[in-house]
Amino acid sequence: MLGLGIAATLSANVVHGLGQGVTGAVVAAWPAVALVGAYELLMMIIRSAQESAEATAVAATCAGARADAPPAGAGCAGVRG
Repeated sequence: MLGLGIAATLSANVVHGLGQGVTGAVVAAWPAVALVGAYELLMMIIRSAQESAEATAVAATCAGARADAPPAGAGCAGVRG
């Protein structure tokens, strides 16, 4: 659905800008392209933060494991506290 909306916006902008020539079409397409780029950057930051939080949670779980107990999580294989 998101891709369809992006394609529709981009094509409408290009068609509108064609009245001013190729340069007008490129300039008219720029806002849609910039929005997609900004959205992708935001998603990259969110995914990175989520992965970092998950790694921190696994490390905290592993650090709390007792020496005589099996590892608490899959990420703690072979780790003894």
